[in-house]
Amino acid sequence: MTAEVLPHFVEAVLAGHQRTYGYYAQKIGRDPATESIAIGPVMHLIGAICVFRRIPIAPLYYVTRADGEPRNIFAADPLESRYVLPHFDTLYIAAREYKYGSVEFQVGCRA
Repeated sequence: MTAEVLPHFVEAVLAGHQRTYGYYAQKIGRDPATESIAIGPVMHLIGAICVFRRIPIAPLYYVTRADGEPRNIFAADPLESRYVLPHFDTLYIAAREYKYGSVEFQVGCRA
């Protein structure tokens, strides 16, 4: 599913658009009302790619919930709660301010 979502995510990031989980579900032909939650693990993987590529974690800024509520994914995972959540504001701002290029999201190449 990551391979299906990634091109749509990269397009949104390069255009500077925040999109919802439902937006990505719809883009890959799934029902946004019932399958938006399936996009969460995809964004986690894209976030991990950002960490390994040593660039700001793009999904922290560019993916939102349609209802405007916080994404409590970090509170649910003990490691993320301990190591990510205390730095969320800084990571969010870094993702918002960083100027991403398409090459940074290409699998198998170095930025």
